[in-house]
Amino acid sequence: MGYWVRDRWEWVFRWKSVLSVEEVILLGKMLQAVEGKVSLNSSDAWSWNLDTSRVYSVKSVYAHLSCGVSEASSPNQNLVHVIARVWKSKAPSKVTSFAWQLLQDRLPTRLNLVRRSIIVDPGSVVCAFHGVVEESVEHIFFSRCVVVVPIWYFIARWLGWSFVPHSTILSHFEGFIGLGSSKRVGLGLLLVWLVVAWTVWNSRNDVIFAGGTLTVESIVDRVKFSF
Repeated sequence: MGYWVRDRWEWVFRWKSVLSVEEVILLGKMLQAVEGKVSLNSSDAWSWNLDTSRVYSVKSVYAHLSCGVSEASSPNQNLVHVIARVWKSKAPSKVTSFAWQLLQDRLPTRLNLVRRSIIVDPGSVVCAFHGVVEESVEHIFFSRCVVVVPIWYFIARWLGWSFVPHSTILSHFEGFIGLGSSKRVGLGLLLVWLVVAWTVWNSRNDVIFAGGTLTVESIVDRVKFSF
């Protein structure tokens, strides 16, 4: 990775592909962080910066991934509470992991892929269901997509409730789960919410990767069939 020139280390990087602008910036930050930190007269030691004890723990990793916790920031307590409820569901682990990503807007929606420079064509960011509006998490799951919004109305009517979808991830989740009159009913509604979101995501992937077609009725039927 490099060689010494007198008392100075010269880096030699061999990249498999050309670095993007964002990667060049990250490389510069990394070099600034390590510059002048190398000492041949001392031993290296591991230190975990995400916990005041400087000792690694799974709890500190989970907190960091869930809330962006660091020494310079504080956790979003509302998000911590909501995510904790997700893990209490009886859904399969792949569904709860999916919900963990969804509630933090970390799914590979087309808008997120553009932000990560994975999709470079801005014209490819539109919704897979109807190809008009940008495919954000709020759009394809909750209150903006003309295909998805009726699904929540049909499911609520099937359950015997009236429900107005909210425009944000957390408010939608808490509003739907809050329809329950008891802890047991709340856990049941949590499972319904997870199944609906999971079915919508899989239907979206079918449209993109398998050339599938869908209707509101077909997605609602898939949700009901899951129970």
